[in-house]
Amino acid sequence: MSAILFNLDQMKRFEERDLLISRMVMDLKRRNPNMDEEKVYEIIFNSEVLEDREMEEAYQLA
Repeated sequence: MSAILFNLDQMKRFEERDLLISRMVMDLKRRNPNMDEEKVYEIIFNSEVLEDREMEEAYQLA
């Protein structure tokens, strides 16, 4: 399998399909209102998508 790379647009599409990711984005934005939006998505990508085969597959389909 090829390396999974962060892509903001793809992560936003994934968020629309995945309730866990959606809730995590909402919570992280609420707790860190001054954080750059892309950084929010990248943190969640790194913590929830990478190294989880099922999440990586779902992300690739987004």
